[in-house]
Amino acid sequence: MGSSPDKSALDERSPRVTHLLDVARKMFVAAGYDAVSLDSVARAAGVSKETIYRHFDNKEALFRAAARGLRMAFSDRAEHIRAESGPPELVLARFARAIHDSAIEGGYLSALWLTIAVAHALPELAGDLRDDAIQRLEPLRATLERIARERDVGATVPPVLAADFGSLAAEGPRHLMGWPAPTEDERARLALQVATFYLHGGLAVPDGPGASSASAEVAPPDLERPPHIAELMRTAYRHFLSKGFEGASLDEIGAEARVGRGTLYRHFGSKAGIFEAVVLERARVIAALAPRKIADCGDWRSALRAYLCGASAVLTGKDSVALHRLVITEAKRAPELAQRVYMILRGAWTDALAEWLVQPAHGKPPIADGHWHADQLVTLATLGNRPFSTAQAVAADDRAAAVERAIAVFTGGFLATLRAD
Repeated sequence: MGSSPDKSALDERSPRVTHLLDVARKMFVAAGYDAVSLDSVARAAGVSKETIYRHFDNKEALFRAAARGLRMAFSDRAEHIRAESGPPELVLARFARAIHDSAIEGGYLSALWLTIAVAHALPELAGDLRDDAIQRLEPLRATLERIARERDVGATVPPVLAADFGSLAAEGPRHLMGWPAPTEDERARLALQVATFYLHGGLAVPDGPGASSASAEVAPPDLERPPHIAELMRTAYRHFLSKGFEGASLDEIGAEARVGRGTLYRHFGSKAGIFEAVVLERARVIAALAPRKIADCGDWRSALRAYLCGASAVLTGKDSVALHRLVITEAKRAPELAQRVYMILRGAWTDALAEWLVQPAHGKPPIADGHWHADQLVTLATLGNRPFSTAQAVAADDRAAAVERAIAVFTGGFLATLRAD
């Protein structure tokens, strides 16, 4: 499957291949894997299709090489940071800033967006790209391990701790779901805050940078629609999930649901209208699974553990992952819709958690910025963006381990996860 490694590796630095990959990379990022053909790449790059085949076995091989190139700038920057000295907070802040900049400007998260876009149809390719993303964090992992040694914690730092830090620095799925870029000052403040949080824990740094994920919509799903419209929406959602927005056909949806085009347009106005209606309703159905408050379990860690386990089970569950993938794939076309879905899904869990965090509870001190810390805890407990880039469901053991790491980091920073082991 894919190209032989030697074939592309030997040629990728030639001027012609560099130009070809640059053109292909921009096209894949702009339109996704399915919408780009080798013919269109050849035309845009001003080369023959035979030239592409001389360097790459097929479209997938070209895609792999293009996706690798998206992360090169981040990799170079990360290696430079690894070689730098200074207080651990500042070094980790530089890593956080590099990850966040890449999330905002393309690079790292553009490759992740492409990975998510092909996860359903090409799971093996998506898995390879996901593994490559984690490998790119090796300079960060090595730096975390160096910090651990300097603080007399001799345990090996596993790659998952670097991935967790990356999830926080990238702000989870926010920027994959159409969130606007923060200002330069906000980026710098966020990077330092993430570094301090990950090094010392949330209890040591109760003030966050003020970001809020409060749910913008609390309306319950509309379960009182006429039966034929409800069936139309269920059918449309299945088609959008399996074929994407562009691939789904209104004629096929209407025929399967036994609803005419006139009815469809009368209720939803357009293809974009029914897409918005079905994804918002699905988001509200999933959000309705979140409890309105955190149950009292006797001690605050047990209460937090039970709540985060619930958040992880729902947000990394099959229905939520499928919806996230669909919305992320279409976020460039409909960023405001993606933001609304994000706020419905995440806000359902972070709102109640934020309210609980600002109150003292069974020995837990109050946290000044409940929303920011709630975002960090939910991001850690749900493994950031990793569930969206694989065809496999998150295993129960992996969910439980992520929740334990989230509580340990909140309590005493990433070193607490190593001491716990």
